[in-house]
Amino acid sequence: NGENIATIYHLNFVGFNPGIDMLVAINADGTLHGIDVLGHAETPGFGSQIETNETWRSQFTTRTVNDQIDTISGATITTRAVNAAVQEAFADFKANQ
Repeated sequence: NGENIATIYHLNFVGFNPGIDMLVAINADGTLHGIDVLGHAETPGFGSQIETNETWRSQFTTRTVNDQIDTISGATITTRAVNAAVQEAFADFKANQ
């Protein structure tokens, strides 16, 4: 029916290393649908968990802009970068409503 159900942002952020390439999807109601990490150069076993740790990634489903995002032990810089990307997507979403 042509109704917008979500907005998807393609973002590139610097974590511990440059180059976290990711998608952030925000539902039309302003909740976070989820994230997808397309690529990164983060430390294997630590920062790489942004791509492989499903428990950590699941916290990005149905969140709102004010919800606290947990960090991954040993990968604080990386997880803060992912959170910054999500916050940037939310800011753009709100500005364009």
